[in-house]
Amino acid sequence: MKLLSQRAVIISFRMYLIAALVASAIMSPSALSVIMVIPVVAYILLWWLNRFHQAFLVLEYFIYYTIAILFSQNMSPFLSILFSVPILFLFTRDLEASAILTNIHMSEQKRRATPVGLALILTTAIILGFGILLLDMELLITSSLGLIYLGVLGAIAFIQMPKQPVIAEQLTLHLVAGSQSINNVALTLQTNLGARVLLDSPYEWVKITEPQFSLIANNLVSEIDITPPLSGPSVISLNGTIVDRWGIIQTRFEIEPFVINVIPRARYAEWLAKQYLEGSKSGILPLMSSIVEVQGCFHHHPDEFPKTSLTLPKEY
Repeated sequence: MKLLSQRAVIISFRMYLIAALVASAIMSPSALSVIMVIPVVAYILLWWLNRFHQAFLVLEYFIYYTIAILFSQNMSPFLSILFSVPILFLFTRDLEASAILTNIHMSEQKRRATPVGLALILTTAIILGFGILLLDMELLITSSLGLIYLGVLGAIAFIQMPKQPVIAEQLTLHLVAGSQSINNVALTLQTNLGARVLLDSPYEWVKITEPQFSLIANNLVSEIDITPPLSGPSVISLNGTIVDRWGIIQTRFEIEPFVINVIPRARYAEWLAKQYLEGSKSGILPLMSSIVEVQGCFHHHPDEFPKTSLTLPKEY
């Protein structure tokens, strides 16, 4: 029921946007009214397709300014802006929907504006600049309100996003050098403002199955493939970037999901032979080449090798 009511509210606001845009076009000169058919049709088409989310955001933000400017031809700019204010609520909802789907690009900066956030800020600043140059009250009011709106969202995202927004459950692995190990790492969110996360490995031998994913639940699992070399770091650090709920600020962080103890192949072969000799009760031993080498991941104390069972050939 709650989901249905939310959809009903969103649909109501979209119908309001279309009605307000049509009404403002009707109140405008005839030539301008014909031109305003284009954004109306484009908005309905993009809404129906439910794709091209960033194009939909740009069009919706354009309509926010258009409605205020067109209504101001027949009333005070301070009254015309009231017809555009409800669109900001709808725009906030569409920012959230777009943030879940937008691809993240890793940055060296701890915090920075996303491409979407930067584009919105620059667009609003340019419109404000034109308003100042032209002494246009409609542009000044709408762009000032737009900057305040973006500033509030950015401040909330910047202040409430913790420095370590995601933590990982650390696993201790004992791996034979060159062997492959696939592990599921539990990730826990430390914030409810996140929309999407990107994980990046600085090592060629550590591969993340799904580097980018949306934050639908608080507890997430990431699959990571490790094939360690003989020499390498014992603590594996992964770089991460999280985007806020509205997709305007991204925050960089690091997690350390693994502590790795790499076992040299020669040492492992020696241990395997000892295990075989200790377990054999026959005076004649099969060739070591007939033994299948066991590789993989062991969750044990660093000074111990895991116990394993060996199957002798049938003739022995």
